[in-house]
Amino acid sequence: MKIYTLPAQDLTAADQAHWSQVQAANSTIANPSFCPEFTLAATEIHNDIEVAVLEFENAQRGYFPYQRTSGSTAIPVGYPLSEMNGLIAGSDATWNSVELLKACGLKRWKFDHLVADQTSFAPHFHVLDESPYIDVSDGFDAYLEFLGGHSKSVLRTWRKKAGKLEKQCGPLRFTLNDTSPQLFETLIDWKRAQIALQGYADIFQDPKVVDFLACITGTSTPDFSCMLSTLYAGDHLVALSVVMKCRDVASVWIPTFSYDHSKHSPGLLFHIELARTCAENGITRIDLGRGENRLKETLANSSQTVALGSVDASLWGRSLTSAWYGSRALAHSKMLRGKPLHSLRRVKKLLTTSPT
Repeated sequence: MKIYTLPAQDLTAADQAHWSQVQAANSTIANPSFCPEFTLAATEIHNDIEVAVLEFENAQRGYFPYQRTSGSTAIPVGYPLSEMNGLIAGSDATWNSVELLKACGLKRWKFDHLVADQTSFAPHFHVLDESPYIDVSDGFDAYLEFLGGHSKSVLRTWRKKAGKLEKQCGPLRFTLNDTSPQLFETLIDWKRAQIALQGYADIFQDPKVVDFLACITGTSTPDFSCMLSTLYAGDHLVALSVVMKCRDVASVWIPTFSYDHSKHSPGLLFHIELARTCAENGITRIDLGRGENRLKETLANSSQTVALGSVDASLWGRSLTSAWYGSRALAHSKMLRGKPLHSLRRVKKLLTTSPT
């Protein structure tokens, strides 16, 4: 196998077309984060995005996009917003992950949403998790039937909350691709307020994160689009989210809502209306993203296994990574009742917001 690297902006139109064909043929990498359009949008903001091209013995090619954060360390493109990480290649492709890093001139590549089906990376998995999604391939009515069987109260809550909101503010109106002005600024303001209330690191303090979102939102090609989706009640904006779409797969990205209407469960209303609209428009899957969340647990009817960890070319790097994930597991353990978890989150918050 031959591996060569190039700046992502140097990908030719033929490279991009082949990348799209490879992705389309492998359902495990259907998430929009794997599209070439996602990587190319990042190059508009960052000048350190590179792609390794793998030429396999069977004349097939694969693509490994990454963002170099220092001389020999890299992260997934779009971090910390990337919904899925990994290599774009056929489902039967194999590679040596350490040799891949060496060919890229890297000593470390860390990941937190790596598709676990890519077993060539398996020696470097430290945690496995589920990334939930809504499957509407059988239609919206079938999905509602699932919700009714999964939780008897969810449909009752949906109808009750929707009815009360409509009575108070006006009829519900969902728009998959809302191009109204000022929506992007509202999204960032609402999401930052939500993050502050939850005590998480504010990734939007980094202007490049906001610039990347602004750059990719509105992008549209035959295979990829990135939209602002909204739910209104009358003239009142209730909830909105960036939604990426790749062929028949959508990804809910940066969802948020108006706290003025929080008693009406706007997140629940938004996602069910999104599921209805996607099913009506030929979208069969809606990725919700990794992470513990009661709403995701309620709405998801399937999931994809993802991994957290890092590929470390050095023994020292592997030892440090193992120690970090060991501490993480201890902090999350029921035996300690989560007491160190707050401290661990504070450390992670400092690491996330510190300048690089």
